[in-house]
Amino acid sequence: MTARMSAPALINARTQLAQLGSPGPDLAKAIDERGTRVVFSAYISGGFTLNVINTIFIDPSLQNPKLADFLVCTLGHECSHVQQGYLVDSVQQELIAYQTEARIAAALNYADGRQSFDKFLALDPTVARDLDVALEYILEMARGSPPTQTIYQSLPKFQPTGIADNAWAAVKQLSAAGIAGIQSLRKSGA
Repeated sequence: MTARMSAPALINARTQLAQLGSPGPDLAKAIDERGTRVVFSAYISGGFTLNVINTIFIDPSLQNPKLADFLVCTLGHECSHVQQGYLVDSVQQELIAYQTEARIAAALNYADGRQSFDKFLALDPTVARDLDVALEYILEMARGSPPTQTIYQSLPKFQPTGIADNAWAAVKQLSAAGIAGIQSLRKSGA
């Protein structure tokens, strides 16, 4: 099985990811093995993965050829979520994905990406204080998007385990997504 995508920019980004050093090939393999659908969506800023429907959504502005390296980094981040395989998100999972993004930026020799993501490399995803610092970094990167910050602030620190914890995390994240949607509508004046 292979990842399902039709946009040339996404196909090129996936190919480039597969040809990079570690962790690129493993990330491309993860979406290929699951047959993950990858699409551009105007409703997304950056990237967003929904493992429950096996789909990655990417900001269409990243189709700009000048942003090709950022697209590869973003796709790698989202592939990390697919590789991790969880149905709900956590700060711990985001830290791992941002560390992956930093490694991809380094493999691409992408200076802007390294400046943004290298700070995550020193953090340990199993240490509570490091997850607090990671969330601070993430919220700072999302400072221009209050809806995105709302979603990140709803995440549990550690990856939930068990049915009850996952269900509660899903309810919180869906509620945050609803609030973020309202914030986006207010911002757009709709």
